Amino acid sequence: SGEGFPYLGRSHRLLIVETGPTDVRLLRGRLEIRQDVLHDASTALIAWYTRRGVSWLPGRLRLWAQRMDVACGELRVRPLGYRWGSCSLHGDLNIHWATMQLPPDLIDYVLVHELAHVHVPNHSERFWRTVQRAMPDCHARRDRLRRLGPDLWLPETKT
Repeated sequence: SGEGFPYLGRSHRLLIVETGPTDVRLLRGRLEIRQDVLHDASTALIAWYTRRGVSWLPGRLRLWAQRMDVACGELRVRPLGYRWGSCSLHGDLNIHWATMQLPPDLIDYVLVHELAHVHVPNHSERFWRTVQRAMPDCHARRDRLRRLGPDLWLPETKT
């Protein structure tokens, strides 16, 4: 109890609880974890971040896809090692569950970056122009992401 975990850019104190409707939940600004899952708390927290991403990201993704006139495919929230996201040739997006720890404006940057790959599969000048057209302050956001990223919670697990 007491350790801070970020969600959407805000730190939430962890509270160990005896019972609850789910393994992990956010309630009144506290991140509650049930005592019976403490033996594998990392897995429970990763699953919680993943569920939050699955429910929160689609709305943001639709907004940016419309703005960028991009048809995107399936969205998956999953572990991606040290990458924030990836995009297939068909427009399917994978977003790292840890992205849900970032402030919304940096999550938007990750989404715009991946959506730009639907049309430009590399990091050429054309790619960066596409990103900048959608998000004029993309370079400042990328710099903030580089500064914040190393401080996020990424457990060393098999997932």
